[in-house]
Amino acid sequence: MILAGDIGGTNTRLAIFDPKTLTPLKGTLTKYPSGAHKTLEDILALYLGEFLPQAGVKKLKLKHAGFGVAGPVRDGKVKTTNLPWQLDAKKLSTKLGVKTAALVNDLYATAAGIEVLPKSAFTVLRKGTRPKSGGTRAVVAPGTGLGHASLVWTGDTHVINPAEAGHIEFAPTSDLEIGLMSHIASIDDPARGFFKRCSYENVLSGPGLRNIYLYLTDQLHHPANPAVTAAEAKDKTGVISIAALAGTCPTSVIALDILVSIFGRQAGNFCLSVMAQDGVYLGGGIPPKIISALQKPLFLDSFNNKGPQKWVHDVPVAIITNDLCALYGAANSARRV
Repeated sequence: MILAGDIGGTNTRLAIFDPKTLTPLKGTLTKYPSGAHKTLEDILALYLGEFLPQAGVKKLKLKHAGFGVAGPVRDGKVKTTNLPWQLDAKKLSTKLGVKTAALVNDLYATAAGIEVLPKSAFTVLRKGTRPKSGGTRAVVAPGTGLGHASLVWTGDTHVINPAEAGHIEFAPTSDLEIGLMSHIASIDDPARGFFKRCSYENVLSGPGLRNIYLYLTDQLHHPANPAVTAAEAKDKTGVISIAALAGTCPTSVIALDILVSIFGRQAGNFCLSVMAQDGVYLGGGIPPKIISALQKPLFLDSFNNKGPQKWVHDVPVAIITNDLCALYGAANSARRV
């Protein structure tokens, strides 16, 4: 059996997967608040020693483990981005008594997840045409940050490469976007994610939508939504997107349209960068929440606008709607080792 974990700054999800079908065993899926525990090992002890027995799950023989975690994994080790945890794949393997423990970046896990999820886990924006001989795939995932990964086709399998393309300098394509970029680049506040530069993550993420909205209201004097003004900083993005999708706030509608346009453009950019002829997958926390906005022509029009590179018009595009994608990917990563 495979122990899989999706380790986030807020929650750590765990499940036991069948290695043949790569599906979670009934009754084994649960989550723990990450910040309430000193180490991942503490959570694993609770899960294996208390949760599984209480759930009526018989003693299982674990052979492999896989964990997806936000942070740069190097030589099987990682310092988690939003937690004071130091993780080591070899130490986890010894602690759990398993043959191997895979420790992978969260976007690696997401990419590995799309290999094994059923078709029902996706909402197709464009069916497109897949190469008959296989091909490279791409993942672009806006959420709290902006993640990227590619599944590079080698002729008989995919090699997964996570990327930090979200930190590439943002390239504006209109006077409004030039003003937005200049405004963000003028701010020096690392604690809030501003480094006197403007990256794609600054405008294509949860905080990015908030940045766009505040630029419209504070700098261009668009009318503000009282509900957004009253919301806590961490909640403003959700209020903006809800108002935009409902059409109750013109400024929120404009802000979301700008984000969708930038999203389509960057998804197309990354598609070009890795030659993702076998599909682009939209992951992260934002796409499933704005499906109706992504289904409008604006997203694919921006995606397709690549000059002479007309082949991008045939690339399949889908939204990952199963929020267990990274957990499936962690299990798949364990099997891949």
